[in-house]
Amino acid sequence: MVLKKTKISFTFSILFILLSLSPSYVSAKTFNVSNAAQFRIALESAALNGQDDTIILDAGTYKTTDDGGGTFKFFDKEKHDLIIKAKKGLTHNDVILDGDYKNGVFDYTNTKGAALVLDGITIKNGKAEIGGGVYCYSDKENYIDSRVTVTNSAIYGNSATDGGGFYCNASRVTVAGSSIFDNSATDGGAIYCDATRVTVTNSTIYGNTAAVSGGGIYCYVSSVTVANSTIYGNSSAEGRGGGIYCSGNVIITNSTISGNYAGGYSGGGGICSFGNVTVTKSAISENTVGRENGGGIYCAGVIKVASSTILENYAFKNGGGIYCYSDSDSNDESYVSVTNSTLSGNIAAGSGGAIYFYSNKDSYNRVTVTNSEIYGNTATDGRENGIYEGGTFKQATGVSCDFARSDFRLGVGPIAISKGLNPIHRLLKNDKR
Repeated sequence: MVLKKTKISFTFSILFILLSLSPSYVSAKTFNVSNAAQFRIALESAALNGQDDTIILDAGTYKTTDDGGGTFKFFDKEKHDLIIKAKKGLTHNDVILDGDYKNGVFDYTNTKGAALVLDGITIKNGKAEIGGGVYCYSDKENYIDSRVTVTNSAIYGNSATDGGGFYCNASRVTVAGSSIFDNSATDGGAIYCDATRVTVTNSTIYGNTAAVSGGGIYCYVSSVTVANSTIYGNSSAEGRGGGIYCSGNVIITNSTISGNYAGGYSGGGGICSFGNVTVTKSAISENTVGRENGGGIYCAGVIKVASSTILENYAFKNGGGIYCYSDSDSNDESYVSVTNSTLSGNIAAGSGGAIYFYSNKDSYNRVTVTNSEIYGNTATDGRENGIYEGGTFKQATGVSCDFARSDFRLGVGPIAISKGLNPIHRLLKNDKR
């Protein structure tokens, strides 16, 4: 009987060892830390233990200079997730990772598509070449993307060449319930993403600056979705996209893009996209482009605006509210669709106070407006306060407007006031007398 028990115990011991050595065996480890040195040790241990890990930070400020170690770093070649979060009951006001204006704050590298979560912490005062606050690297060459989530957190006061607050490549990034503000960079004042899908929900991105493009968000070969969020007061001094610059598609839902500024070439005070832009139940307002086109939106693809307002934007040249174009060198279709929306108070120093559309394609040149109001817009050169459409092909299909269900009131002082025929004139009644 004793022999049998010993044999069973030995069997379970061997099984446990085999499971521990097996690559498919995954457990989780939790680290509780209260200072910078402990945090650094926890990161190093988590990267090597072959497990999913959680690091819980107690209240305090964790400076990269406290222990002389510089940037807090995590490097893992295995697919194990990492959560870094504030201790229960604490918020991002209590737990602070600080670069002390000398180092990037946090570098995360994973080449196997694992997940990173930053929850309930502040990341501030970072300074780096790339990703002043947070730098995330995945295996772009082999298209292995990480999943990065920033939730209930604040990222501010950081600077870099690319991505003042946050830099990420080849990843799926979610910013939720967070604020990213007062960061600066050459491109991407708040966020710079390369080959990444970015989703911003219930968050605020404001007061960030870019010397060139993407004051708020800069996305290269990427896409952006913004929902239930506000992007305001960001600026790009010499480039495009004061609020958002994106080479791919931009989706805005239940959000506000307001008070952003782009000072350089191309334009897009609020949004500049070389993909498609979809705006639903949102406000694009009081954005400015200082030298070029598209005060509210600049787009080289398809623009769809539904149940939204485009208000009081300004363009130094064309398209106070919206600027859209396509050319004969591109195979992509471009058009503007406005439904159940209002475009008002927009100003273009050139043409198209509300909308400017230009195309070199005879079959794609069109603007459609349905159930909408377009009024009080101004083009100071006198060409189309409301909608301007131009192109080199005479066969262009032109503008389609649903006059029966839309409002195209004239702005202040247009030359058409008190001119033309009275609506009850016999010529308008097809009276042939």
